[in-house]
Amino acid sequence: MSLSSKIGRIADLFQLSRARGLPGAIRTTANRYRYDHAVSRALPVVNPVRPYHLQIEPSRVCNLRCKMCEYSYMENKGHVMSLETFRRILAQFPELTSVDITGIGEPFCNPHFLEIVRYAKSRGLFVGFVNNGNLLTPERMDALIDMRVDQIMFSVDAATRETHEAIRVYSRFDRVLDTIRTLSDKVIASGRTIPERHMNFTMSSANIDEAPDFVGLAHRLGVSHVAFRAMVFFEGSAYGQEDGIDRLSPERLREIRDRVLSEGEKYGVDVDLDPLLAGTADQHRLCMRPWMNAYVDVFGNLYPCCLVTQRNIDIRQFSLGNLLTDRVDDIWNNEFYQELRRAMAHPTEIPPLCDGCVMLRKNSTDAVPQLVSLS
Repeated sequence: MSLSSKIGRIADLFQLSRARGLPGAIRTTANRYRYDHAVSRALPVVNPVRPYHLQIEPSRVCNLRCKMCEYSYMENKGHVMSLETFRRILAQFPELTSVDITGIGEPFCNPHFLEIVRYAKSRGLFVGFVNNGNLLTPERMDALIDMRVDQIMFSVDAATRETHEAIRVYSRFDRVLDTIRTLSDKVIASGRTIPERHMNFTMSSANIDEAPDFVGLAHRLGVSHVAFRAMVFFEGSAYGQEDGIDRLSPERLREIRDRVLSEGEKYGVDVDLDPLLAGTADQHRLCMRPWMNAYVDVFGNLYPCCLVTQRNIDIRQFSLGNLLTDRVDDIWNNEFYQELRRAMAHPTEIPPLCDGCVMLRKNSTDAVPQLVSLS
């Protein structure tokens, strides 16, 4: 471990100690150590460590109707999570080190969202969330900076107004850019480095040509990190498999990838490439999520990850349990989780709930999987 990593771990332990006491901080640190040095290598079906990262959906309400989002087509929406429910859920995960307060809806459509974030920070957690940039007001920015929120991600999906507003229906491109720029200015004026500002780009054939310019745009807005993710397709969506970037020629994808990486190096922006754009989609990979984290929807249902929810069907059939009626200890190693881990450890067949996810590739029986950290 590098010196900077050791210093970071010590700082994390100090922060956890202030929020949970020294015994709680040691317990949390030991849980993560067991994952890093034992579980991630052995891949046990019965997992002795608890999740150290959690994603919680605060809102199933959204002000946009994005063409590629399941929210635009689903019926079971219009719900938000209360602060009390959020507290009940977090109480079942005393070993958490980080939480992503993001779901299918827009977080700021939940009137309790700032209270939820404030409570998560009071527990000594690394806190981040994704938003669409249309409802983040200067007053909310000030509150989030004062809370020392760690990371705010913006879904933008284009480098031009025309493309952005065609994809993200009801969003206003200029408003989103002004929001990101204002947040960056406020963070700098505060003398702090957080919240980090990230931008996400969901790729399809409709916007992929704007990917290189997206990096320069992020730089001009004071954003340090951009992530490019392939679109998840589902029945009933405005987009179909024919709109996927995997339908483009390898030469064209290579050209776009090289330009994106070049722009990232030019501007000093960290670029996170989806395997389809990186050219590694055919490599064998092992998804670690069933061993390290979980996703909880607005109703308290627990899933292995948020990608399970990205489809236009009743996703509750994929729930591994409900945290408002069951204990996490009774869910984390139940027969469904054990079956999933068994299938993930040696994926000769992709589990049904993972269908369509590019983070898992089927292995031949004699292949050695490549481990990919999804933290």
